[in-house]
Amino acid sequence: MLAITFIVGSFGFSKAARIQTPGSPIPPLTAENFFGGLIILFSGFLFLSTIYLAVQAVITLYTTEFAITNLRIIAKKGLIRRHTIEMLITKIESVSVNQNIIGRLLNYGSVIVTGTGGTRESFNGIYDPLDVKKKIHEIIEYINRKKIISQEYLY
Repeated sequence: MLAITFIVGSFGFSKAARIQTPGSPIPPLTAENFFGGLIILFSGFLFLSTIYLAVQAVITLYTTEFAITNLRIIAKKGLIRRHTIEMLITKIESVSVNQNIIGRLLNYGSVIVTGTGGTRESFNGIYDPLDVKKKIHEIIEYINRKKIISQEYLY
């Protein structure tokens, strides 16, 4: 995005530049100069937008926590406004993964966990969501096996 901003800005600057030597009259404003100035403004807007999105992504990256334990799934995100999600592993009915094309290429996506009673919690921006889904299923299977073994010893 920064490269596009630089190219667009360079093109606009070359169109907007009006050369004036000392003592010569001010050159007239032409349509080419006017649109060159607009291109410079547009490239400045693109540059500021890129910086804003980059800062937002870095803040999200450093203020998001995601953990899977043997008892629960925990997700926390936010710098000023904090959002926390916790779900017991024993209350999970299904786990699904959503990835778009860019997510498939960069290996990130959303993990959606459906709990008992139909509660759905979405964990967005998870690196390697298919592995996370696999780990959740492994923990659930381990807990279920442990329950079955402990019930066998009760009888």
